[in-house]
Amino acid sequence: MIAAKDRVKTLKATRALSELLPWVAPLTPGIVLCKDGGLLAGWSFHGLDSEGRGAAEQAGDSRHLERAINGFAGNRIKTWWTVRRDRSSGWAGGDFSDPVTRRVDAAARAAWNKKSHYVAHRAFWIMVSPPTPAETLVARIAQEGASGLLSGIGPWLLNVLAGQAAFENDARRLMDRVSEAESLFERVGSLFPAAGFNRLTEERLLGWLNALASPSEPYHPLRTRSALQALDETLGECTLDQNASAMYFAGPTRTVHAAALTIKTVPDAWPESIGPGVFDRILDIDCECVFSLATRYLDTEAARGAVKERRRHLLNWRKGLGGYVKEGLMKVETDQVDSDKDVQAKEADAALLDLSNSPSAGHAFPVLVLRAESAEKLERAVSDASRLFHVAEFAVLRERMHQISAWAGTLPGQWAEPVRWSYLSGAAIADMAPIRGPARGSSIARHLSKMSGSRQPALCTFATRSMEPYWLEPHLGDVGHGIILGPTGMGKSVLGGWMCLRWTQYPRSRVFVFDKDRSLRKMILLAGGHYLGDSGKMRINPFAGLEGDDDWRWATDFVVQLLSPDGGELEPVDVNEIATACRRIQSLEPGDRRLRSLKALLPARLGDRLAQWIGDGRYAGYFDHETDGMTLGAFVGIAMDEVLRFPRAARAFMDLAFHRIGKQLDGAPVYIHIEEGWFALDDPAFARKLDDWLRTLRKLNGVLILSTQSLKEIAESRTFTGFASAPNRFLLPNPDIASFESVYSDGLRLTHEQMKIIGEARPKGETVLVRDGRTRVLRVDIPAEGIALLRADAEADEVFERWMNSGHPEWRMRYVDEMVERQTRRD
Repeated sequence: MIAAKDRVKTLKATRALSELLPWVAPLTPGIVLCKDGGLLAGWSFHGLDSEGRGAAEQAGDSRHLERAINGFAGNRIKTWWTVRRDRSSGWAGGDFSDPVTRRVDAAARAAWNKKSHYVAHRAFWIMVSPPTPAETLVARIAQEGASGLLSGIGPWLLNVLAGQAAFENDARRLMDRVSEAESLFERVGSLFPAAGFNRLTEERLLGWLNALASPSEPYHPLRTRSALQALDETLGECTLDQNASAMYFAGPTRTVHAAALTIKTVPDAWPESIGPGVFDRILDIDCECVFSLATRYLDTEAARGAVKERRRHLLNWRKGLGGYVKEGLMKVETDQVDSDKDVQAKEADAALLDLSNSPSAGHAFPVLVLRAESAEKLERAVSDASRLFHVAEFAVLRERMHQISAWAGTLPGQWAEPVRWSYLSGAAIADMAPIRGPARGSSIARHLSKMSGSRQPALCTFATRSMEPYWLEPHLGDVGHGIILGPTGMGKSVLGGWMCLRWTQYPRSRVFVFDKDRSLRKMILLAGGHYLGDSGKMRINPFAGLEGDDDWRWATDFVVQLLSPDGGELEPVDVNEIATACRRIQSLEPGDRRLRSLKALLPARLGDRLAQWIGDGRYAGYFDHETDGMTLGAFVGIAMDEVLRFPRAARAFMDLAFHRIGKQLDGAPVYIHIEEGWFALDDPAFARKLDDWLRTLRKLNGVLILSTQSLKEIAESRTFTGFASAPNRFLLPNPDIASFESVYSDGLRLTHEQMKIIGEARPKGETVLVRDGRTRVLRVDIPAEGIALLRADAEADEVFERWMNSGHPEWRMRYVDEMVERQTRRD
């Protein structure tokens, strides 16, 4: 008997899900008819930059949104801002052919899966409610004249007596309302072009509604079998139950516990002023959740009336019940006045003034619904979220009696269930709207997928401060070039090496690393690559392997570069002499084609200039060789230490290297990494060549990343600003950023807020990515197996050399084993 009574109580406390769902049927691909006759439309959006925008920019966003909201002023308009934060594995990765890189990838994936990661999906909804009975009557009279009064008065009286809004069953009038609503809906996409509003239609629209009605289940597109099928029966994939402290949603894949947090409606529950993005931090909580801001807008007169009524109430009760009783009995006016009510009355006066400047206002219902797979995790999330609300100066309430009604308020179109509505101005609504959102990149490398004809993953998956993954898609459109900039010791080589390593997941990929200080040598050799110049200078013959006319035209340009005066150019007659000499070199036997053979073929004035590049000349060791040892494979590192001693030789070497790389470009993905590339920007003529290479690489599926810590040289460079516009800018932490303000503000065109983020980022653990106008702080978390490849310290060098020279067939794996074991002991 006791069990039966408990069951009856449970059944009474439980409500059918279909009773709460407000949707009837889709009228058009982008409009859903609601049970109250409202017409609902939705938009997904990624949001404005949330990390790189300062207080002034966020205030500007809110003013812009407030102006847009003014267009919604009217008692038939209701909106919902929705953010659904779902747990996600989030790792994007491909297949690695080399066993060591495959092991590193598996370790990175395993470490990633041990932590919590979430993806936030954002949507905006507008519902246009049907006209009231009186409005329907007026509209019919206006449309049909006096006959409309006679034909409309009967149904109008029935609706008034029934207490219902007019539900137009007439198909023609319903479609007229659809046309009217579309005129409003069409304006939404222009609210914030940078926020990426995208109209939800067909299966995406129903998929979003189904996901909000199914808290335990993941989002998936949904298409109904019949347009006549009722949505309140079709949507919703879980059952709903509750007890005194939580709700329970049980679906096909799992059961979740849920709790709803709302804000009390008394004035003291709200902060004195609401700033832009007031709820942004709350949405970074370590829990799955849905945040919703529902608003029932008022027309100007209704809003003014609501404020006046509030002001009248405050003034009437400013002396309290006791004060009025005292005055009545003693016939003496009391001086005991509630000062808080005086302040609130003045705030109501200010609200009336605001309505003169900004006509939008309404009743808002902000709610956060948390969900977790256990009661313990839910309680912890409620505690954490409540603390964040308190930091924002809100008095939060955990719903118990009204928890299902509060959850129902997150369903777009369901405005009748929530009980805690608060009057807010349009400015406050704009400040509370979750218009901002962190960038998350793309888990698919779209350009590489298009070029290869098969789906390719993002280059890297990074963790972020908000626990949302950032998927680094190398290309923005068809351009993937970038720069890594930061002071020494902040992780520049680690980040650069990690991206080189990840590039090898792409089919037929090639990686070329121009290295300095041998910082990436271990990584290249351990990943199965080749390292040129390991024992000193490479033997290079610039005439080796030249075949067609294009090759020999390049050879002429190469020699012109060698013989040109510093900061100047050769006379046209000298260029012609060099071209003639190169054509004669072309006719020689392959064994005689070398740089010193040119001397006898050039006039004395040019031969004297050539002398420093041949024989015993200052630069002879670079290019005056009979044979050539510069063989380029799929993964190649090139030691640049020797050649970087002389920037002129370095530029010539880079010209030759890029010519040879260019001959291998066939559409396969190519990644070029240049360590300490500032020398490439120091000479305007060479910078022009670099610009040509960037365009060529872009056409042939290549990416170039320039890495440097030479901030002083960059600041003085006359050509840096051209490369600074590359789409991918990785900016390492720099506590001394104020000393290099010109590099960041003038060269990179960063804002004060972006520079502040760079100055405060965590050294050797974070990097700041500025891309496509958005800012993202990335956490460069690399597993011990990956760090073993990227370390550049004496301990790692000793272990590496020992294993490389051991003759062990699995020496690469054994090195990684030992370094991981050492790291484990230290941890």
